[in-house]
Amino acid sequence: MPNPPTLTSDQQAALLARLQVQSTPLNDPLLNTSEAAVLLGIAPIRLARSRCLGPLLLPHLKIGFSVRYKYSDCMAFLNAMRVTEKQPTP
Repeated sequence: MPNPPTLTSDQQAALLARLQVQSTPLNDPLLNTSEAAVLLGIAPIRLARSRCLGPLLLPHLKIGFSVRYKYSDCMAFLNAMRVTEKQPTP
């Protein structure tokens, strides 16, 4: 399994600066595949495979040849994966 992507310190600072803006429906930052993967802690190829082969992990926008993910969709995905109590084992 590939390691999660890493960003240089400059790239991390730029991404954090973009995400500092309060997210609203009219101001929801768009992330490229690498940025979304870093935020989610997964490899970018996993998002690419999900888009092409399914099942779809995250909704995405196709703008020309570019693929973008809404920050709010990424955060909703992370919140949906949150475990708040121990699951019983069968």
